[in-house]
Amino acid sequence: MIRRIGKLGWYGASVFATVLVGVVSIPVVISTAGAAAWSGVATGIAVGSAASVLVSWGWPISGPAEIAQTPSDHTKGQIWVDSVVARTPLFLTASVLSCGVVGFASPPHVYAAMASAVYAATTGLSSSWYFVGLGDPKRLFFLESLPRLSGTVIGVSLVYTTGTIILMPLTQVVSALGAVYLVFRFVRHQHLESSPERPSARTTRDRLRSQSPLVGTAGMAAIYSGMPMILVAKFDPAGLVAYGMADRLRGYAIIALTPVDQILQGWVPRGGRDDLRRRIRVALQTSFVLAIFCGIGFALLARPLADFLSGGKIAVPTDLVVPIAMILAVVTMSHCVGLACLMALGARSALLHSTGIGFFFGVPAVTFAALHTGAVAVAWTILAIEVCVCAYQTSALILRMRELA
Repeated sequence: MIRRIGKLGWYGASVFATVLVGVVSIPVVISTAGAAAWSGVATGIAVGSAASVLVSWGWPISGPAEIAQTPSDHTKGQIWVDSVVARTPLFLTASVLSCGVVGFASPPHVYAAMASAVYAATTGLSSSWYFVGLGDPKRLFFLESLPRLSGTVIGVSLVYTTGTIILMPLTQVVSALGAVYLVFRFVRHQHLESSPERPSARTTRDRLRSQSPLVGTAGMAAIYSGMPMILVAKFDPAGLVAYGMADRLRGYAIIALTPVDQILQGWVPRGGRDDLRRRIRVALQTSFVLAIFCGIGFALLARPLADFLSGGKIAVPTDLVVPIAMILAVVTMSHCVGLACLMALGARSALLHSTGIGFFFGVPAVTFAALHTGAVAVAWTILAIEVCVCAYQTSALILRMRELA
């Protein structure tokens, strides 16, 4: 029990530090560079976050379970090396595409927005899934989270002293790549029994092909989740600042829940087939309570937080806060049902189908809302689609549970 509490504490430390630095950076950037500059950076982050799914290529979904179930340390290390070799060209491609999309959206301070998109795309190079599979949140904090946070702190300090917004994302990119190097050093000395083997082009292609269903799933979800900020920036620029603030606060709330997601992703399948039903029930009960708590908390705190963090420069209307709070609650449940429970049951196809619902119905619906109404309608449309996705996942889980019995 004490060991589990300790692990949760280290997971919490990573998340707490990430959220704290992110939240503190908001008033510094807004007061120094202005709300428009901050909204441009937020747009770039939204685009790059979507592109990061292409870079990660499904490893955050399949990786934790694969590492947890692999007995050999050397094999675990080689899995990480193979993933980096495969993801590096994907990162370069995603960075170029992200800059092009940001250029199309034309947010304020477009070059800083492009640099922010590249930084957000580096999330796809993250090794958090590796440490989750190892059950080693302490090294996750020191080798992954801390270097990235250091880059953000230095970047925000440069913005504060110079007033040049682009320095922040550029510094963040350097720190993110530095984190990859630190993890390589750890894997090389702690897990690999000899020098890492560079996978052949054929091996890399085969692995990428095997992960492609997961990438299709995550890719559709990423495009769907990144589109709203792009469309609001393009077709409702007056609502961009308020929508961007509400969306960033929701993003930080989701980050705050990451330890729970990570623990459940590794804990649910680790019990084996005999204990799987009980673990799934515990995971669902935990996520349901968190979903209700987070939805209500966001609805109550989002407006005063936005006002405080922006120094009164950004007001988020109630009719925007309410649907985004409900989105947060539904997504919290959906993460548990899909990534923790369905993946533990080997139901990748159900996860793909649920994401397809969100993509094929959500993209045209959100586009229509942005073109004809605005940011508030976009939020309500997203909520409707997320409810449909979660409902499908839940029905698929019920069927799989019956088969398991």
